[in-house]
Order: sequence, then C-alpha cells, then structure tokens
Amino acid sequence: SRKGRLALPMALTLVFVGAAFFATASWEQQDQQRRLETDAELIHKRISDRLLAHREALLSLRRFIEVSPELNASRFESFTLSTLHDNPDISALSFNLQVSDAGRAAFEADMAGRLGMPGFRISERNDEGRLIPAARRNSYLVVTHIAPREANLPAIGFDIQSEPVRREAIDRGLKLGRSFAVTSPIWLVQEKKVAVLALAPVHGPVGHHAIQGFAVAVIKVGELLELATRAELPPGLGVELSDPNAIGETRRLDDTESPASRAPARAKWAGTLDFGDREWMLSVVADDTYMESNRPWVTWAVGVIGLLFATLLQTLILGMTGRTALIERQVERQTASLAAKNRELALAKISIDNSADAAYWVRPDARIVRVNQAACDML
Repeated sequence: SRKGRLALPMALTLVFVGAAFFATASWEQQDQQRRLETDAELIHKRISDRLLAHREALLSLRRFIEVSPELNASRFESFTLSTLHDNPDISALSFNLQVSDAGRAAFEADMAGRLGMPGFRISERNDEGRLIPAARRNSYLVVTHIAPREANLPAIGFDIQSEPVRREAIDRGLKLGRSFAVTSPIWLVQEKKVAVLALAPVHGPVGHHAIQGFAVAVIKVGELLELATRAELPPGLGVELSDPNAIGETRRLDDTESPASRAPARAKWAGTLDFGDREWMLSVVADDTYMESNRPWVTWAVGVIGLLFATLLQTLILGMTGRTALIERQVERQTASLAAKNRELALAKISIDNSADAAYWVRPDARIVRVNQAACDML
C-alpha cells in the first residue's frame, strides 16, 4: 500500500522535473545561439568594414590614374605608399594598361627605355609557371606600374589576360562601368597564400568611354580575416570564407585553418559578404570550447534542484506513510486484543448465567450490582 501511495506522486514529480530540465536546456541552447549570432555579426561587420576600406582605396587609385596624364613609377609609388602601409593585407596595387596587338612593339620599346631593360617583352606564364613572351592576341592587359615595386619587379610586363581566372574577371569588369570586378580565389605561388584581385576599369578623359586599363588591388584574404578578427574572435570560434561561385580549383578564401574549424562543430552561423560583383559565404563555427564558455549552467541547476526536491518529497512521503502504517498496525493490534477480551467476557457471562450456583457481583461497599438466575432462585 505504501508503494502505491508513493508511485504516483514520484512519477508526476519526475515528469515535471524532466520537462523543466528539457525546457531549460532548450532555452539555454537558444541563448547560446543568440550569443553566437551576436559574435558572428560583429565579425561580419568588421570584415565588411575592411572590405569597404579596400574598395575606397581601389577607387581612389583609379581616380588618381584617370587624373594623372603623366603617370610615372615614382608618382604611383608615392600615392600608394600610405594605402599599403595602412592595409598590410593588400599585397600589391597596380595599373594594368590595355595594349593592342598593333601597339605592342611600340609599348615594349617604350617600357624597355623606361626600365633600362633592352629585352623587355610582354610576358605570360607557361605550364611550369615560368615567365615567357606572351603569345600574339588582339589585346593585352599589361602590368605597367606596381607597388611595392622592388618586391614585384618580375610582374611588370605580365599580361593578366593570359590567365583564365583573371581574364574571366576582366570580361566582367568591362561591363560594369564605374564599379569593379573581383576574381575567384587564386593561389599566390611566391607567398603561398590565397588572394583575390579587385579590378576597377580606368577610363580615358572626360567624354571618352574607352578603357585605358584597370587599377588592380591584390588582397590576401587570409591576412584580411586575421586583421579583422584578431581582437574580436572569442576562443573556440573559427571563421571560414569561401566563394561558392568560384571558377578553378580554389574556393576557400581563407588560407589558414583555425583550431575551431578542425574540431567538430557544435553550432554554426552563416551569412554573405558582397565585394565588388561577387558574393562570398562567411561561416562562423563554434566548438565545445566556445559553447562551454558561454553556458549559463541553469539547466544543470534546474536538474539538481529538481532531483533534490524529488528526494525530499520521497523522504516526506515515506515518513508520512510509515507513520500511518505504524498507527494502523497499533490500532489493528489493539482492536484484536479488545475483541479477544470481549470474546472471553462473553464466554464468562454465558458460563455464569447458565451456572446452577448463585453468583453475586458485589461492590466494595457491599451493594449487590448483579446476580445470575441461580441467585434469584435462591433468594
């Protein structure tokens, strides 16, 4: 009977504790997801701000080239010096002049005189990655000025249209007017880093729509992410940036793998970043370290308090039912004893009433209170 009284309240209590535990766990997960979204949106904003700064730097370079009729290497390097100093994730800034095949010989002769390189030729890379004279084509987009100059001297004269990824971006850039195009991710062989090229078409004098060439910024996206997230990236968060519409083999824009990206993901936030005419996918991945550091522990507190409450309730019910059972057993024993005595008294009464001997029940003061039939017959 005690088990029956205990089972239903305890079952209801445990169901209530379990429901409270899972409801609190759900709230806790939602709270952790909200914190992840807050951190991820802050990272997204910092990256967007940095990309906006690079956009302004590129468009400023284009405007500078358009208003500088006599552009030379020293003026170009002076203008780009502060931009490169303030943005270490910009590997290089360059102006790529559009040269027709008919004007190739004159251009090569002019550049040979400027650079002091009699054998200067418009170049491209062969299958082994070595620079060779460019094949004949209708037009070329040649690196004419570049900064920093000393570190990029071999790039001067390179025809960026000779490489498929760059050529695809150039074709898009020719249709964009005053905006700029961005390449799919490319691998910088010398620096062993992933980068993108932002290409802004440079137009001729006012009233002329002909394109002189392209102002180009080479952006190392891995370093951009490092600079944008270094101060704001909590432990356990990893940042992944990719170009879902990239051509070629490389789609990841970040060339460094964070510890969080290697660990199993507990939660993830995804958003898009627009840069030029491309849309990148930003993913912020959280591992166990991040999730544990942002756990409020309310769920476990609810579970422990609920189990303590269930234990106390069980102890209280056991105590109450035990006391009730003890009282019931005492009453049962007393009732049984009283019944036995009543049976003895009944038997004694029957025996005395039917006895042939006279029987008197006499008080201490000699008053007779009861007699049997034999006593009545005697008297």
